[in-house]
Amino acid sequence: MLNKVIAIIPEDTKLLELLAEAETYRPTSLGDIAYHEKTGDVIVKLAGTVKDNMESSYTDYLYTTDEQASISYKIDKKYNVFKGVVCLNFTKSTTTTNTVFRVYGDDVLIYESPNVTAGAIPTPFQIDVSNVELLKIEITRDAYAAGINAFIGTPILQR
Repeated sequence: MLNKVIAIIPEDTKLLELLAEAETYRPTSLGDIAYHEKTGDVIVKLAGTVKDNMESSYTDYLYTTDEQASISYKIDKKYNVFKGVVCLNFTKSTTTTNTVFRVYGDDVLIYESPNVTAGAIPTPFQIDVSNVELLKIEITRDAYAAGINAFIGTPILQR
């Protein structure tokens, strides 16, 4: 709506400031921001589609094929919430591999997912990160498994 008003009154600095402020509240995919540090092969996808074992589709997702991997982001207290859905891949619904996702805020554990293996159902999470400067996501699997076994669907930060 602000864009329509700005099209009519393009020189109004107050409206431009309001639009810039409103944009900061838009959810931000982890794939849209640069990571700070990465160990192992963590992939944040913004293209393609993966389905969970309940057949919901995700176009943004985070996963690894390694047994141990992590990725961190400097978020400098700019966001209030980190949320997503911990999922088992539809094509790996009978896997015996166990995967756990852990989220750290400034090196303090703030979330640990349930074990993701055969029979696991998608688990949404929402974590307060309002006082976090460095967000780290750690993925641990008990065995190597080719392809996407478990993933975080729609991993976003929101103000």
